Amino acid sequence: MSRRLPSLLAIRYFEAVGRNLSFTMAAKELNVTQAAVSHQIRKLEEKINIRLLTRKHQGVELTLEGEILLRSSVECLDKLADTFEVIANLSSANNRLVLSVTPLLSANWLLPRLNGFVSNRPNVDVVLHSSLSLPVEDREKFDYKIFYSREEMEDADHELLLVDELLPICSPSLTKGLASLPLQELSNFSLIHEFDREWWAAWCELAGIDPSLARRGMVVKDPALLEKAALIGSGLILGSSLFMRDKVKSGELITPFGNALSLKVYYYLCQSPTVRGEGANQFRNWLVSEFCHARRMQKVGGD
Repeated sequence: MSRRLPSLLAIRYFEAVGRNLSFTMAAKELNVTQAAVSHQIRKLEEKINIRLLTRKHQGVELTLEGEILLRSSVECLDKLADTFEVIANLSSANNRLVLSVTPLLSANWLLPRLNGFVSNRPNVDVVLHSSLSLPVEDREKFDYKIFYSREEMEDADHELLLVDELLPICSPSLTKGLASLPLQELSNFSLIHEFDREWWAAWCELAGIDPSLARRGMVVKDPALLEKAALIGSGLILGSSLFMRDKVKSGELITPFGNALSLKVYYYLCQSPTVRGEGANQFRNWLVSEFCHARRMQKVGGD
């Protein structure tokens, strides 16, 4: 539908004059000359063939038609201003990435690499949250979420990034310098549990050891404290072969029962249905590439 309307510039000038009831104040507000304002008002009145205002000695007086047009002009220009603000914020939000990542993955793997992504994309703002919640619990609060599952998931909404392995890890001081121990020695060590005792119970069952051994030992609710507890020799933890590889290679931590017996952990990427923008696409491509590299390093035992 074609609309034969006066120019938006003329309406903007009229709105300023009508609101201020002054050519002088309107010109100052618009940062133009009074002559320019007068010219636009005259063009507008000629276009619609209606007198909108009359000059008075002390200013300007609106006609009835002018008052009606002013009310409509103020509403429309305010609505336009609000709309432009909305789309400007939307454009900015498209380059703002809110990430929700499990604490261990965030601290030991993602954070050291994330600067490489951010430094090459100064227009993308990254907000990183550490969380153990599942996507169903906070799906609307993030753009991308990386979480783990004890079981493989068949869900089109979740993209498998990596299969990690959990195995017994401890400080070498705990084994008095012995790098390898028979499984029967497990009962001689304190077990440290992350959040609950199910992981150790599952590992004991896998190893053919009495699962009741998993009932003892302290429970740690913070993955960072779990690693710290292992480093200071507080007990055995089930640690990530990927995220603790560097400390095992350096000798700070050891795997006293070897690498053969391990529990699988599945890391998935979940994308919010509302995520959009080039920054989001760039992050996903970068993240998938980084995890592909991590999988290759797993196979060859590299860094």
